[in-house]
Amino acid sequence: ESQNLTEKQADDLMRLRKYLQRNWRYILSPQMRGFKDIHLIGSVESSHRAFTYRMKKQGKSWTKQGAKAMIGLIEARMNGEL
Repeated sequence: ESQNLTEKQADDLMRLRKYLQRNWRYILSPQMRGFKDIHLIGSVESSHRAFTYRMKKQGKSWTKQGAKAMIGLIEARMNGEL
């Protein structure tokens, strides 16, 4: 992907960076907030590749109905239901 940012994107990124630097010590992990079963978030985030590759990276366009059908097929395949 391109790393060229618009002026607004660069400004937004700088604002986010400054916000995080100012507030880092106050930003708590889910476990520190008392959530017990949040340790597997990374696995959920990493499993999106099957969807994004099929839906975005191949230059296809989708109707809402077609996109829902394709997502259903991908989910079924990932869950061993096909």
